[in-house]
Amino acid sequence: MCVVLILGYLVCTRGLSQYYASTASEEEPASVDRASSAVNISPKNPYAHEALGTSFLNVRNFEMAAASFRRATEIRKNDYHLWLQLGNALAELGQFDAARSAYERSLDLAPTYSEPNYRMGRLILRAGHHDDAFRFLVKAAKYERKLYHELLETAGAAFPGDPIAMENAVDPQTDAERVLFARHLIENGLMTEKIRSFLAGDVLGPSAKIDFVKYLIYKRDFETARDIWLSEMSRSGRDFDQLMYDSGFETMTAGEGSAFGWEIGPDVSSVAIARARDENRSGSYALQIRFAGAVELNTRIVSQLVFLKRHSRYRLTYSYSSPEMTSAGLPAISINEASSDKLLARSANLKSTGGKWVEEFIDFETADVPAAVISLRRPGCSASPCPIFGELSLDDFALTLR
Repeated sequence: MCVVLILGYLVCTRGLSQYYASTASEEEPASVDRASSAVNISPKNPYAHEALGTSFLNVRNFEMAAASFRRATEIRKNDYHLWLQLGNALAELGQFDAARSAYERSLDLAPTYSEPNYRMGRLILRAGHHDDAFRFLVKAAKYERKLYHELLETAGAAFPGDPIAMENAVDPQTDAERVLFARHLIENGLMTEKIRSFLAGDVLGPSAKIDFVKYLIYKRDFETARDIWLSEMSRSGRDFDQLMYDSGFETMTAGEGSAFGWEIGPDVSSVAIARARDENRSGSYALQIRFAGAVELNTRIVSQLVFLKRHSRYRLTYSYSSPEMTSAGLPAISINEASSDKLLARSANLKSTGGKWVEEFIDFETADVPAAVISLRRPGCSASPCPIFGELSLDDFALTLR
């Protein structure tokens, strides 16, 4: 009978201890009083000591938290989470060696869990040992993918402005990791040769490549953008070594959106644009533009982004013909800086040529931005409203370094 009573008492006290421990940890912040009651009722209950340690952590009493977690690990020696919590408390106390020992024990018990690796990495990083820290942080991100973005941010903070060191620390192994790392580098105006080669290689599909090209253009890395764009053009069988792409409109397709090729302004109204086989000056095609009303001033009707050298002189030659155009605001060929749209040079207004082809040129000089936009626009008008009617054909663009 006595044995039964003793067993019943132990079960009751254990259950009550568990109740106080669980209700303590459920409260925000956790109740030290309830957790203490759980320990007093059942001093050998490791979860009671864990609840008490968590309660002390929440009120930033790190010494008592460490003592509680240490007692819990003495009772339950092979619980990785208890060792992890002990390490957290010791880290808050600034006890680096003791915290590292606790994390090492946690990692021995759970080597493929993300949190022990993450905590160990953060501890070592705080101590300034970057190479050693990233071994653990990379593992943590491997086991829990949502940590990868934080890993990249941490690498950027640890190695500011040094993409090679970031790459060595993060060591992207999969294509998905390389894509994320590439976006992070571009976002911060950085690049490495390995990532440049990856983006220009055969792994990414055409859509993904063009997305990267447009993002690079948005971030003003025109050189990398053009390299990647050229790699895609080469893969599709459209090789060229000129400064302008498709200068005679031989391969242009509507809505191509090719970044460095010809683009038709998406918001231009009262204009019809098509390649014309019978109106060309050379080759097989020319670009034919029909105006029929209120075409907005200074809007790019058709344009191409070109990559150029800084502070260099260039000559743009082109040919045009027009049987008739009528307007107080005729179009012109404009050359504008790619980033600010600052005007570098502009032709005289294009006018009716009686259907004959006329060749003209524009000399201009680049500034600090190594890219320009060549476009057909209506630069201004002396009347309001200012419609334009008629037809214009363009062909044989060429860009040369002077």
